[in-house]
Amino acid sequence: MEFVCNGPNVILLTIQGGSEGAGAGNPIGTVATFAGSTPPANWLICDGSTVSRTEWLDLFNVIGVTYGAGNGSTTFNLPDARGRAIIGAGQGTGLSNRSLGTTGGTETQAITIDQLAAHTHTANHSHTGTTDSAGAHTHTVPLGGPAGASGGDRVYPQTGSQNTGSSGAHTHTLSIASANVTSSSVGAGQPHNNMQPFITMNYIIFGGSNSA
Repeated sequence: MEFVCNGPNVILLTIQGGSEGAGAGNPIGTVATFAGSTPPANWLICDGSTVSRTEWLDLFNVIGVTYGAGNGSTTFNLPDARGRAIIGAGQGTGLSNRSLGTTGGTETQAITIDQLAAHTHTANHSHTGTTDSAGAHTHTVPLGGPAGASGGDRVYPQTGSQNTGSSGAHTHTLSIASANVTSSSVGAGQPHNNMQPFITMNYIIFGGSNSA
């Protein structure tokens, strides 16, 4: 079997024949990336198909019902790798544990409030108000007295000045209506694309000899 590695992809170029046909020498259950549409003999496309437990006994003995039990008695399911990337089973350092055959991930993701960083919004607003009539007051101003006479029949008016009282200090009550402030809404809540750059090929699995 000859492979060419190109970045994250492994492209199966040729599969040498042998006593068990194409793929002989590979462990039963080996999965490879295949650039064609029709798999070589004794290989099956990983598309979740239901296949016979007796016809593909060697493969059934390796993967069992990990990827689906078929009808529960005479068939089982192949892995379904369509539209999926493959990751290693187990728990890497600092990573979640992934059991063999489980699936996960999503093509799109809508951000939730819990996934946003804590933040605030600035809202601009103004208030108006009116004062009441409290504080009305008066001032007392003294008036001039009658004229006086002196010797020689001269008349002199009484003169003088007096400041008004300082009474009248007061306050005003200002009434301001309450107001609610709502910031404008931006965004539509649409999910964003969560896909890495990719190229589409087939995953195929080596099933060994077919007893059909």
